[in-house]
Amino acid sequence: MLSFRLLALAGVMLASSVPTFAHPGEGWHTHDVVTGFVHPFSGIDHVLAMLAVGFWAGMAGHQARFVWPLGFVACVAAGALLGAMGLTLPVSEIMIAASVAGLGLVVALGWQASVKAGLSLCALFGLAHGMAHGVEMPVDANGLVYALGFLTATGLLHASGLGLGLKTHPLVGKLAGLGLAMVGAGLLVGAV
Repeated sequence: MLSFRLLALAGVMLASSVPTFAHPGEGWHTHDVVTGFVHPFSGIDHVLAMLAVGFWAGMAGHQARFVWPLGFVACVAAGALLGAMGLTLPVSEIMIAASVAGLGLVVALGWQASVKAGLSLCALFGLAHGMAHGVEMPVDANGLVYALGFLTATGLLHASGLGLGLKTHPLVGKLAGLGLAMVGAGLLVGAV
């Protein structure tokens, strides 16, 4: 029921978006909710980290199912605001790659983190992802509308990961976590 509501909300937002024509004569530039929604899908590092948060939360169960993804989304929003204001992390690409490796590792090891410890890790990684989104936001974008798009996509990726985490056998989950950790390690090598 919740996933249907999220999909319906995403559909309404996509249908109601209005493109921005920032450069007349150079084609259509749509830096709106759709562009924001698509942005997290533009890099495998973003997709995997956001799926991993939901997956880990689903495997952990209880309060973590809601607190960790919501904490990540809140910190993505805060980080995007900071990034749009020009604040950058000198190691943002390393942090983003580390989020994939780190989240993969905690899933592979089956870390039964407390809600607070898991939230802290998700918040740290969410802040790094958000700052990257804010820095990469097109200068002619409506910041709030664009952010609504990438925050919705982030939530949907978390929900997808959560659904997988709830339905996955623990051994399969550990193997998936190991795969994520290996991909993250490769991303880390490329980021250094």
